[in-house]
Formats: sequence, structure tokens, C-alpha cells
Amino acid sequence: MRNLKKYITVWTMALAVTAVSMPVSAAPSMSAGTEIVQEDKVQEQTYQVRFDAAGGYVSKSVLQAEAGERIQEPETPKRDGYVFQGWRVQDTAGQTKFWNFDTDEMPERDLKLTAVWEKECTLDRSQVTVAVSAQAKVEVKNASSPKVVWRSGDERVAAVDSSGNIKGKAAGRTYVQAVVGSQVVSADVQVTNPYLAQSSGTVAKKRTSRIPIKGLSADSKVSVTVNRSRANAYIQNGQLVIYPKKQGTTKFYVTADGKQKTYKAAVTSYQAVKAIAKAKKAKGCRYSQARRMRRGYYDCSSLIWRCYKPYGVHFGSRSYAPVAASEAKYMKRHKKVISYKRLKASKLLPGDVIFYSYTRNGRYRNISHVALYIGNGRIIHAANSRVGVIEANYKYTRCIKMIARPVK
Repeated sequence: MRNLKKYITVWTMALAVTAVSMPVSAAPSMSAGTEIVQEDKVQEQTYQVRFDAAGGYVSKSVLQAEAGERIQEPETPKRDGYVFQGWRVQDTAGQTKFWNFDTDEMPERDLKLTAVWEKECTLDRSQVTVAVSAQAKVEVKNASSPKVVWRSGDERVAAVDSSGNIKGKAAGRTYVQAVVGSQVVSADVQVTNPYLAQSSGTVAKKRTSRIPIKGLSADSKVSVTVNRSRANAYIQNGQLVIYPKKQGTTKFYVTADGKQKTYKAAVTSYQAVKAIAKAKKAKGCRYSQARRMRRGYYDCSSLIWRCYKPYGVHFGSRSYAPVAASEAKYMKRHKKVISYKRLKASKLLPGDVIFYSYTRNGRYRNISHVALYIGNGRIIHAANSRVGVIEANYKYTRCIKMIARPVK
């Protein structure tokens, strides 16, 4: 057993010596079909992208990108008074185009992208108020193209033509737009329907009168023109305020949101205005000569006297109404007569007193009846016991024998 162990040890040592002394050429060779491949990692080349804002501002002006990849689009640049159109690039052939960040890839070179700007166009106003049937013009400022396309948000409310003229069609709100190249600018439109609460009326000389103007908006623009030698006028709190200086007919021309309305004022004395108001309250009262001074009863001359007496015109009696002929005589004596024959209504003023003769009664100028002219071709008189106090048309009749103006 001892000899066996010795033999194994000697044999092992011999193998070790043999391995150490074996030359390199004796090392086992690779088979013909075996090949060693060395892999080298290729590093991609990066390039610089520079964003030229061309007078504007961009938050990030330089970035790095690898060839073949898509460039990250920066935030939209800003420039006062201009609208950004896109980024333009020049290729190696000198041609320019807009860079498409969704499809274009980074070339194998540095890149410069330049911002393209268009002058920002605006409208000369952002809010338009125009009346029904009136027109207002809107203009484009700084248009980059002579071609402008106009359109209305609601043709039922307002229409706009190719020149930017807006026409009101119905009261309401809408908008208009102007398309200029790639830009769209708009203005809000409000259509009003203004009108005077009264188109005519009787007003007192050297007294302030107010006529409401209806259908306006908070943004309405209203003005008034008048012959300044005859009256003063202005607009205040949606009202036409007038101060007539002379008696007669005065016209006030009110323009509201481009629409003109006319107020026709019959200017007369303050006393005449008050007398007319009392006469209108007497309409419908009964006619009676016997009860002519009682409440609710009138004859023709007591109606005139009772309307004017509270305002200082007593026709010669401070306690009892004279008959029509006596009132006429008083007017003549105090130089209040404006005509001894009929006149056309256009020559009369509200408050004028008209004397008639229907019979030969032996009184002054045979006058038997009197009426009060209230304007607009109308009179008020105590006609007879059948109809009482009524309003009627002024008739251009030969029965008119005198016309007086109690307060000139």
C-alpha cells in the first residue's frame, strides 16, 4: 500500500513538469471554423441647434441634438406688436423652408432656425355700437396683406361688407371678424334701436324741457344739433335737454348710434303751455252757458278765461269770464292780435286764441265763438251742449275773424 501511494505521487509530479515544459507551438489550435470578433461601441455625433428670435425673445436659444433625431420645439417666442409664424431654416442649397418639428430630423451639421414674424394687425376699435338701419365703419390697422375677408357672427343682427362697413339690422349683440393672412381679429357689435319718447311737443320759451330717448345702451353715443340762435340743447342721462330762446317752431336733430331722429318743438310762452294743460284736463266736461263758471261746466269763452286766468291773463275781468267778443276786444286793446283773418296752422303757435263769427250778433266783429289752438293742427273748445268740451282739427275757415296771442 505504501508503495502504491509513492507511485501515484511520482506520476502526478511528472505530469506537472510536462505541462510546464511544453512549448507554445504545442498549444492546442482553434478549429478552422472558429473566429474571434471584437465589438467597438460607436459614439453618435451631436450638433448644435441655435434659435434666432429675430428681434423677439425665446426662452432657450441653444440646444444639442444628435443627427437623425427630431428637435424638441421650444416655447413660442414673443415680440411686441408681432405674431409668430414659425421657424425658418436654410438648407445647404440655400433654399429656405419652415422647420417641421413633427417630421424634420436633425442633419449632420449645426443648425440655425430663425423666427418668422408678421406685423400684428388690429381693428381700430374693439367695441362697436350701431343703431338699426345705421352704419359704422371698422378699419384694420397694420394689415400685412391688402386682402381682408370680413364676416359677421350673426347676419340677423348686423351685416358687414367687404370694406368693413357694419349695418345694424336688429337690436342685439354679435361680432364681426376680419381675416388677414393667418390672423383673425374681431370686434364686439351691439345694435340698438333708439327713438325719442316724443317726436314733437309744445315747450315753453326760456324754460328747460326734457325728452327721454329710448332704446339706448350703456355704450351709446348720442349728440344733438340745433340752430344756436333759437335754442340751446344737450344730452344728459339718456334725455334730450332743450332750452328754447325764441317762440316758433324749432327742430332738434338727435343722432344716436349713427341714427338721426328729429324733435320738432313748438315753442310758445310758459303761460300758454300751462293754459293748454288745463284745457286738456277740461276735455269731456259739459257745456252750459248758465253754469259756465261752475266746476265741470264751460262755455267757449269761460273755458279760455279759466285756462289763462291762473297765469295772469284775465281778458279784462278778474272775477268773471267775459263773452268771446269782449275777450277779442281786450286782445285788440292790448295789442295781442296777430291776424284779423284766417291763418294756416303753420303760422300759429300753441296757446293762440281763435275767434269765430257764425252769426250777426252786433258784438265786436260779430264774434260768437272762441277756441284755443294747442298745436299740431288741433284745437280745444267748448263746442255745444251736445258734445261739450272737445279736441278737434283746426279748420282754415272764413269764419275766423281774429287770432290773438295772449302772451307774446
